[in-house]
Amino acid sequence: MLAENGKRVHGWLPFFALIAAAGCVTGGGASGEQGEGTEVVIVVRNDNFNQATVYLSPDYGSRRLGVVRGKSEARFTLEWFMPEIQLRIRFLAGGEVLSQPWSVGSGEVWSFIIPASCC
Repeated sequence: MLAENGKRVHGWLPFFALIAAAGCVTGGGASGEQGEGTEVVIVVRNDNFNQATVYLSPDYGSRRLGVVRGKSEARFTLEWFMPEIQLRIRFLAGGEVLSQPWSVGSGEVWSFIIPASCC
């Protein structure tokens, strides 16, 4: 699906399908090429009451994107140079989840949901 500004938009994806024990993030999309900068937008909707801090996975730079308060939404825009991206979510109340890596393409908008029952 394309937004009015021509960016590729992916619908809300639940954080259910993560790595076995801890999971909560999924994704998919066109792949970017390493070395070429790509603007990627990640929208995280936190349906959980716990505050969540969103990071890029250590394998992909271990960069803190920001905080998503409980029962709210945050939008993160970043310049990305790798063909895949992966998120790590840390909860203020303790615990964290790691997403599966997903391919990214230029101008894509990814939306994720942290379910109320997660973690």
